[in-house]
Amino acid sequence: MSGEGVDSSFVAQAAERVDGVLVFSTDLKSRYGTVPELGSTADLEIFHNAERGPGGPWAPENVRRPYDISGGLLLMALGNYLRSLQLLLVPEMALYGFQVIARSIIEGAASAAWILDPAINIRDRVIRAALLEHESILEARKVESAGGGDGSGYNKQILELRTRLALMGIAEDLNRKSVLIGFEGKTLPPKTYAASGLLRLLDIDHGEMWYRAISGVAHSVLYGVTQYLTGEPIPGTNRATLKPRLPLDAVVGAVVLSINAYLFVIQRHSFLWGRDAAAVDMMRRATSLELINAAVVAKAS
Repeated sequence: MSGEGVDSSFVAQAAERVDGVLVFSTDLKSRYGTVPELGSTADLEIFHNAERGPGGPWAPENVRRPYDISGGLLLMALGNYLRSLQLLLVPEMALYGFQVIARSIIEGAASAAWILDPAINIRDRVIRAALLEHESILEARKVESAGGGDGSGYNKQILELRTRLALMGIAEDLNRKSVLIGFEGKTLPPKTYAASGLLRLLDIDHGEMWYRAISGVAHSVLYGVTQYLTGEPIPGTNRATLKPRLPLDAVVGAVVLSINAYLFVIQRHSFLWGRDAAAVDMMRRATSLELINAAVVAKAS
């Protein structure tokens, strides 16, 4: 079932803008090397920090890990999600699907931006990345267990994480059952809280509302599914038939949120690595404005 009333010219422009953003990010990546600029925050953190632990001075590969996770692994995933969103931007759009991708982009970007917070120090950055790793290990254990595994994969991963952090002198937080729950008083924020925080940083009007709306679709909650349907009475009966309804605003919101979230991660990474963060910010704002103006034109036509 496809949506009705989606302006084809806007959808084409939106797909073109997404492609432009991906080309921009690829060009930006190719312009720089694989090490931060001299004197940048990342350079000082990775190569010139004064942190020590029982294992000695913090090794550059351990300090770089937060950047590898946020600006490497997560950013790569976000770019692929964004490409998938572009492929769904066609005149005969399906009612559902683009919301799920937009939600994944927002949540992934929220995690990456949290690690790349310019206001925190390197110790907190390492801890935040470790909390994300810990969550991943716990989720992987569930998969391993569901597949009949003996837990050896989990045991290897959690031992490596705890050993690495112990040698760096980062203290564990355990609950009353001696289960690891965090590090040095810090825990992973809930996904809705993290996503809402990111959207506030982006100055997106009603950002949390948009996030909750697309989350409803991702989870197939009734309110989420039915917001894209309208009832049409069947003559001579007390029944109605469901008709697809894909509001332009829903598509605009998903695309603008996704592009903003993706570019914001690149912007933060660029800032910390001493690169042209201002150019990324300009691209982010200009693309959003172009999409919003295109939607206004589409509605008026």
